[in-house]
Amino acid sequence: MPRWKRKKGARQCSNAEESEKLHFTDNRTAWCENPCTRVVAHFKQGKAESANRLLPPLPSAPTHLRIEDEVIEEDPQNQHVRLQLDLPQDAEILSVQIRIIHFTYDDAKHKWKQHHRIFETHAPDASVTVTRLTAGTYYSFQAAVVNEVDEGPFSPVYPNRSGQLVGPRTVTIEPRNAITRPSAGSNLCLAAAVAPVMSNRAPNWLVWEVKVILSALPPSQEKPSNVEFMQGGEVLFSCSDFERDSSTPLIAYCKLPCYEQSSDRDLQVVVWGSNRIVRIAEGTFKHVARSETSCYEFAPETPVYCNVTDDRRKRCLPSALANASVCELCKDASTPTTYRIHEHLCTGFPCLADELWCPSTASGCVSGTCTENCHADSVMHQLSGGQMCALPCELTGLPIEITADPGFQVNPGSVAVLTCSLGYMPMWSAEAGAAGPDRAEYLCPADNVQAEHVPTDYDLLCKAPCEGPSSTTAMAGVVSHERLLHGQPMEAPCKSSEYESGTVRLQCHEGTLVELNSSTCKMAFSRRNVDKRISLLDAGAYGSGTFSDVQTQATVHFMGVNGDHMYLVARRSATPYIAKLYKMDLSSMELNLMIDFAERADVPMPNFGAGFVHEDYIFLAQSEAWNPSNEEGVIARVSIADNSLIKHGSRVLQNTRGIRVEDAFTNGVYGFLPCFNYCADGNSGGSCGSSCSKVFRFQLDFQGVISELDLKRNDFAQPNFGLCSGQVCYVSDAQGNHRLAVFDPTTLTHLGYVELSSTRQFLRGSSFAAGNYVYVADGGTVMRVLQHDAPVTSSRTILELQGRVDNSLGSVRFSATDGEYGYVRSSYAPLRLVRFELADFHEDSTQFVTIPLEQDMSSSSATWSAGEFVYPSKSHGYIYFSAGPSWIGRIKL
Repeated sequence: MPRWKRKKGARQCSNAEESEKLHFTDNRTAWCENPCTRVVAHFKQGKAESANRLLPPLPSAPTHLRIEDEVIEEDPQNQHVRLQLDLPQDAEILSVQIRIIHFTYDDAKHKWKQHHRIFETHAPDASVTVTRLTAGTYYSFQAAVVNEVDEGPFSPVYPNRSGQLVGPRTVTIEPRNAITRPSAGSNLCLAAAVAPVMSNRAPNWLVWEVKVILSALPPSQEKPSNVEFMQGGEVLFSCSDFERDSSTPLIAYCKLPCYEQSSDRDLQVVVWGSNRIVRIAEGTFKHVARSETSCYEFAPETPVYCNVTDDRRKRCLPSALANASVCELCKDASTPTTYRIHEHLCTGFPCLADELWCPSTASGCVSGTCTENCHADSVMHQLSGGQMCALPCELTGLPIEITADPGFQVNPGSVAVLTCSLGYMPMWSAEAGAAGPDRAEYLCPADNVQAEHVPTDYDLLCKAPCEGPSSTTAMAGVVSHERLLHGQPMEAPCKSSEYESGTVRLQCHEGTLVELNSSTCKMAFSRRNVDKRISLLDAGAYGSGTFSDVQTQATVHFMGVNGDHMYLVARRSATPYIAKLYKMDLSSMELNLMIDFAERADVPMPNFGAGFVHEDYIFLAQSEAWNPSNEEGVIARVSIADNSLIKHGSRVLQNTRGIRVEDAFTNGVYGFLPCFNYCADGNSGGSCGSSCSKVFRFQLDFQGVISELDLKRNDFAQPNFGLCSGQVCYVSDAQGNHRLAVFDPTTLTHLGYVELSSTRQFLRGSSFAAGNYVYVADGGTVMRVLQHDAPVTSSRTILELQGRVDNSLGSVRFSATDGEYGYVRSSYAPLRLVRFELADFHEDSTQFVTIPLEQDMSSSSATWSAGEFVYPSKSHGYIYFSAGPSWIGRIKL
């Protein structure tokens, strides 16, 4: 980059040689800003003039992306979709660029990681086919167009940040170990020039070690734990010795059992999670019977198939050379003559050339005709090596549910039709979602040598149905149904008063309707109980002592959640001062101490009572920073990775000994501290309750200075709690004015107010955002405010909880949402968790549950109430809440 010399405020070209190295396309910004750059045009003999106006404009972004076509490809790693774009008309288009976005879950960091790639079409087409997509993965797309100047801006993300699911999650079965093939030029198996496809195929006569490859995990990141192979909805066998690959959750290893059949079988593969409820992936699989092809395909060391008449003698043979002598290995007492059909196949004949083979006699080889010396219904069959008597097939071993037509004796080369016996019907096919086949055919081989046949390889399953109309009793109450096939499911709504929603899944089994474990009946909110609870007192959060020693001064403050962990500060503001930062596992609720601030000389009086978690850091704000020695910083940042701590913001308010902050929040770029009040400089008798009227802003990387927004001139006394949503941020007034101030987080300018209610003087609750609304919980009400860049006073709805729940509800100050419901909790005993629907914001959608509090879980003291919280987690399925100064509990969502 050439250096600029400034003279009297103007930029001067100081290094023309270096400037010439800049390329307009590759270094456009530097090229345009460089003082040596001149864009000129020359017309005939006239003088050169600026030609910037002659540069074509950059094209605008395409609009209205949509997926026109999605085809499920056989290869799970090469799915495709076709995008249709509305291309801009404001510039000539040379090419289109597509940005492909997807997310993967990082198990080590417990967070989702975004990935993207860009490809260019090199064509101005509005229809673009996107390839190399992985089945079972959610993708988002953006598009930009390119002209001779540069690429234009990208379009908004389509369809949204969550993405579009491309193809189903699939499983591929491959051999775990490579199969050794003969080298080029070998005399062995010269006809097999190309190795067969090995994916989703395995021999049924060998125990086979396989690699199980998943295209993707479900959004819940459930890991595989078992693989089942099914036909017609019935499990034939499972993998054994299942183990997951240590480097990736998408690969596992197991063994297929020997499950020999005389013909190939097409099976369905299902990969299950650990609880056998989540189907992680599905696929298809062929279990291959022994043949001249499969011997070489799966066992190259035994590439010749001995296809003799006796099924017990059929086998794959080892061979060093492909010649006629290989077939000699097929010979035994029952097969004195063998023939080479081709290089991978030998067959045999048990008798001399002038004899018939009659399997029903003791000697086997006879003279004359079949009807003279063999079974009366036997027929002559010509083989390449001689003649034999083919026997009729006597069908035995058929289950009582299946009958044969025209009978159980079938002539050689004829077919018996198998159907369900009287009183039985075909089973339900879960794969097809309909009744299974109602008939099957059994072919008696034209060269049959075995009198008794036990049919096994037929696709017909018959069972007794559940006759109807009838009824049964389940979680859904009394359920009526018509006739159902065996295995046929049905769903009924949960009607019992114990349940608020969901369905119970029933299935016909052996003529009886039974209830499955996959019921989605959800317990009524008011009937739910505490699933688990822990005590911070037991964990040593407040030092040694009994509950009575700490109850009036102990607080537990919720900081936030990152992945599978919640971060809390336990604090005691009475002598001796105690403050500790804990990490709690949301699944086990196990507490681990991160920092004991009493042992930190750089934090002399840690009154951390507010904060938030953002990405890999915990931000802690001083809720009361009155101590003069603690003026070095009002905000601290703790690394989740290594517990390191740094501080920021020395004495942000001049002529004070500290400020009081009851909340801290972020918009992802900045952090904000509403200043509730401050303590003036002076002796201990100085005022420590002066209204502050300011909101302080700091950068999350702790760079730069702390900025402030002064709301005092707008008659705003004590900023209390706040949040950011959309393009604006909100902060409440805790003194005298029941309203929200709205400000721009980027410019830090005041935009206006949302008037909430005239029935309460103070506003010291909490809030959350969901959809297009901000919800404010305070007193006995929840108020819903429509988000606006320029708010108006009339866009609010009030949900009265005091009378709806009961008159002992008291104050509600702690709120949160799971995206479907909003939750608030009462400040004092009796402890109530109140739930209301976000979509139907009305008193009729309100429900509550009373949490039974033991004596050591509750307190009537107000000194700890500000530390309470409620936090619902859909990914973990619980609502977490504080109870009293030391308890944390949870109930099912």
